[in-house]
Amino acid sequence: MSEAENKRPAYGGQAVIEGVMMRGKTHFAIACRRANGEITSTLEPVESYTGVFSRLQAPFLRGIAALVDSMMLGMKSLFWSSDIAMTDQLEEDNRKLEARLAEAGDPEAPLSPKEEKKAAKLRKEQEKDKKQLESAGSKVNGILIGASAFVGMAVAVALFMLVPIYLSGFLTNTVLHIPSSNKWAFSLIEGFFKLLIFFLYVYGISFMPDVKRIFSYHGAEHKTINAFEAGAELTPEKVRPYSRIHTRCGTSFILIVIAVTIIVFCFVPNENKLLRFGLKMLALPLVAGISYEIIKLSAKYPDSVFTRVFLSPGLLMQRITTREPDDGMLECAIASLRLVAEESAKPAEGGESHEA
Repeated sequence: MSEAENKRPAYGGQAVIEGVMMRGKTHFAIACRRANGEITSTLEPVESYTGVFSRLQAPFLRGIAALVDSMMLGMKSLFWSSDIAMTDQLEEDNRKLEARLAEAGDPEAPLSPKEEKKAAKLRKEQEKDKKQLESAGSKVNGILIGASAFVGMAVAVALFMLVPIYLSGFLTNTVLHIPSSNKWAFSLIEGFFKLLIFFLYVYGISFMPDVKRIFSYHGAEHKTINAFEAGAELTPEKVRPYSRIHTRCGTSFILIVIAVTIIVFCFVPNENKLLRFGLKMLALPLVAGISYEIIKLSAKYPDSVFTRVFLSPGLLMQRITTREPDDGMLECAIASLRLVAEESAKPAEGGESHEA
């Protein structure tokens, strides 16, 4: 590989509703497939939701800010794609309403009282849907993004922290009769339940039709980034042969977080469940920081034994969270990556590219 290829910028991404988001250092792009077959896209600057903390480069601290910003950007991208999907749905509903309104009779011809009442009702529904259509196209504000992120975090905390605490407590105290002072055993069993819940959750939703499509777009995202990093031409034909597995995937990160919690939470007392839960919440920034540094190291040393050991479960899990995409999905991923790559290649104020 040439020196220029080695310096090729690293992009990340995310599957969204009927599309793909790609992110660079300064900008992100989203490309979605419309109901009429066209691809619509947006290119926007990457905003920081953590203010001055986002500029921290100290190990562990930088990971906390980066993860918060990534989560908020992911929510914003999902909302943008959902607006596009809702717009298409409302347009289709309006077409159906217009057809039904036409069936009610010739607007110029006199209507019977019954027909007039039906036509008035249909026009009222149409006007209501038009207003919803206009509002659906507006950008999602920060309050809605923050509220959704908070709800998502609350569900995640309940599912992956509270439930494992009570399940492991029942198993260790009632079934196995392990002393509560044995923190390592308690933490290992708790970690097992976290992994089990995560696997069952992902495996279960993978059978849902809408999730299957998102997982296929996830595969398109990975294939496109793998092709780009290999220097391949970005066309569906050239991208298709590349792997749908990628080492920087968020799936790997989640499993690394679970592995880190097993170690860190071994030092948290488990005699009192509420106390353990509170201390674990306080330790989450530390867990996030350590996990982020592991991902950074794995990207720097992709062929090391350390990387292979820590990332192998996540790479296997991607067999579930990604599916083979069709050419239309690849086109969306390519369009999104091209947008952000072209913007990144533009000279910045200092004369260098954004990604230099």
